[in-house]
Amino acid sequence: MYYSNNELCHYGILGMKWGHRKAAKAAKRRDKYLDKTRIMANNHKYGAEGYAKNIAYLKSMSDSDYAKRFDDKDYLELLGGAKRAKEIEIKEYQVRQKNSISYAKSWMAANQAIMNAPVGTLKTNKDYRKLINEYLNKDY
Repeated sequence: MYYSNNELCHYGILGMKWGHRKAAKAAKRRDKYLDKTRIMANNHKYGAEGYAKNIAYLKSMSDSDYAKRFDDKDYLELLGGAKRAKEIEIKEYQVRQKNSISYAKSWMAANQAIMNAPVGTLKTNKDYRKLINEYLNKDY
């Protein structure tokens, strides 16, 4: 490097990016976790929709049609008949649907937390996982 009265000249490596590597890496990591949280939220949302369809299908079924689904009639009687077995299955799907909705909300909350956090504060994968786990352990 040499100085003259009015200019500063530097003979470095042509095409070398100055000071962008860490910022680009942090932004890439942030985008990766934003994508992951968005995908997981959507998966749980679509899962809840699938459970809702199953519930509607079971409710529309007659007891005799439901009984035809069972090969083992003794097992059906053990459950208390077709009507009782159908009620049990509907309740099970309702619990699964509720859990899927709760997980979808948790993943979206984690997504928002990552989006609102300044890029420099979450530096490692461990920081991101810790933040996500905080939101997954909350009830929504």
